[in-house]
Formats: sequence, C-alpha cells, structure tokens
Amino acid sequence: KDGSYAGWEVKELTDLVCDTEVMATYTRYKTTIASEQTRSNSQSAILVDGEFHEDDKLTCVLDYSDIPDIKDVKEHWTIDYNYDGKENHLVRFMKPDNMERDAVIYISHAGKWEKVDTTLFGSYSTFEVSGSHAEIAIAEAPVDYTLYIVGAVIVVIILIAVVIVIKKIKKRKKKWIK
Repeated sequence: KDGSYAGWEVKELTDLVCDTEVMATYTRYKTTIASEQTRSNSQSAILVDGEFHEDDKLTCVLDYSDIPDIKDVKEHWTIDYNYDGKENHLVRFMKPDNMERDAVIYISHAGKWEKVDTTLFGSYSTFEVSGSHAEIAIAEAPVDYTLYIVGAVIVVIILIAVVIVIKKIKKRKKKWIK
C-alpha cells in the first residue's frame, strides 16, 4: 500500500506444512521526524523528511567543543536518523535566535566542509543530505555591503552634479554682472 508499511501479526513462521493466513496491519509512514531541541518559539531546530516508521527517531547533538574552522560558525550539529531506504533526505534547519543575518550551512564530507545550497521554507532553511547521518555547521552570512556601496556611489554622483550646477550658476551670474 503506497505511503504505508506493513506490520505482520506473526513475526516468524517455521515448519509450515499447510496454508497459513497471516494478517498485516498497514501503518502510514511518518513523513517528518523532529529534533527534541527547540528554538525560543518552541519549534524544532531540525526536521528531516522521509518515509519513517512510527518509532523512528531523529537524534541531534549540538557540539560546541569541536567547532569547525569556518568563519562565523554559530553551531555544530551531528544528526542521525533511521535508514528508510531513501538515498537522500530533505533537512529543514531553523537558525539560532542569536543570528541576525541569514544562515550559511556546511556539511562535512569525509572530513572536508562544503557549503550547501539552501532554500527558504517558512522559518526553515532546507537542504539535501545523503544517507542517515550528517555533520553540519551553521555560520552567519557575511554582511552584504553592496547596498552601502551603491548608496555611496549615488551620493558622490549627486554631489558632483550639484558642484557642476553651482559652477554654471556662478559663471552665468558673472556674465550678467559684466
């Protein structure tokens, strides 16, 4: 049955000599498992999407003692969850309350940290993880100075235009006076 898994009434059959009827109970997959760790709004810090059984759990360990050598790292997590047969899982991460800028997420692959592409889904940043274990680091995005630079350039252009206009006005006044 799609979207469900079977739980068998009889767990083990031995010495079968005739037809035996065994009943299966279908249980819908849990499509999301949540971390016990929550943010100040009482929502889970981490969610993992998949096809999980009723008793499957997400184990998340926040480790401040082993911070990766990445600029502005705020959190370092190890996440583990039951293997559900899928190669990839969508992870949803809610940034810490003390982060003012966007979260930049890194995943450790064989000891090497790689920045992952994320999309925003409500309050969560989402990204793909392969397997049933991941080590992630959360860094604060650098300040984007683009708006400040564009603003400064506009101010300089306006000042230059004002100076040119004032010079032209002074030239015209001198012509009128003569």
